Amino acid sequence: MKGKLRLVILMLLVLFTASGCWDELPYTSRAAALALVVVPKKAGDWSWSFYFPNPTVTVSSISQIQPPKEFYAVTVTAPSLASAYQRIQQSLSRDLYLGQAELVILSQNIRSRPLMNFLAAYNREGITPKTAYLVVGPPSLTKTLPVSPQEVIPSIYLTRFFDCRDCQTVYLSREVWQIWDDYMTPGISPVIPYATAPQTISRLAVYPSHGLPVIFTRRETKGWGFLTGRVMKETLTLHLPQGLVTLTEIHGKPKIAVADGGDAVRARITLPLVADLEQWPESAPLSSKALQSIRQAAEKEILGWCLDAIRRANRTHTDPFGFNRKLVFSHQEVVNVDHPEAWRYLPIDATVTVRLTIRRTGVSG
Repeated sequence: MKGKLRLVILMLLVLFTASGCWDELPYTSRAAALALVVVPKKAGDWSWSFYFPNPTVTVSSISQIQPPKEFYAVTVTAPSLASAYQRIQQSLSRDLYLGQAELVILSQNIRSRPLMNFLAAYNREGITPKTAYLVVGPPSLTKTLPVSPQEVIPSIYLTRFFDCRDCQTVYLSREVWQIWDDYMTPGISPVIPYATAPQTISRLAVYPSHGLPVIFTRRETKGWGFLTGRVMKETLTLHLPQGLVTLTEIHGKPKIAVADGGDAVRARITLPLVADLEQWPESAPLSSKALQSIRQAAEKEILGWCLDAIRRANRTHTDPFGFNRKLVFSHQEVVNVDHPEAWRYLPIDATVTVRLTIRRTGVSG
């Protein structure tokens, strides 16, 4: 018995003291990229920009350095991710290290299939973090890495924003593994947050089977958020006959049922929401009838957002909500499991019911 115990202790010591060959280099011998920006170019080449923390930043200089100088970029042109690694390594005096990558910024001009190929190559790299966040944007977003002015040490604004679940009105954060999972699962269109500016993230990029992403409007993005249970703390301002009314902290989880309609996915969605009434006209007494009027107006507005999102999905032959996926999971005979990518999105025939409860009221103004 004692011999077995000694053997177990010896094995544990070996495990704790051994270092894997994949991670044997010290950090000081590495060039650790925290972000990658990918932009397609002509003739099959792509632009790859790797962002590294500025090594000149020290504890004493942090308060003086300007945020844009907290990082420096090295950009190469290459047809693939592996080629980009090779070409960028030629310009570095340290070993390129992606084990701490936090963010991948993609140009909105990357089509769906090339994006899937890029994600497949990224996933094959054993050391690349699959929890890195993805964001899509226009050319202006891909030219400068947005940094956070609220952090003491150099940090990427988008990473800090996505890390903070409570910061987002609609929880848009998406990680690499989640996008790849959506690509490999029949019945759902991959979605990535779309940033119109470095610090403006309020829209959604939806990827069809082929072609460029569909950029949802702000209304459609809100509708998607409600239909997927990703609304965290929406604010709604209503211009009613009696005056201005504001509801805050709107949130809730949808209840969804789907059925095979032959030529469509029959979806029945109920949205039980709660909200706080923060402002209403001082001249209008907050009677039961007034509260009912406010609830009905809010329900109508939110219903409009949801229907806008569903209509956009149907026009673009996409399903960012996963209603088709629910149909596949409940009726697996409707898809060829050997070729899930051959799934063609059925139109969504949805009945949406919004039920809003005002849980508390603030003060009139």
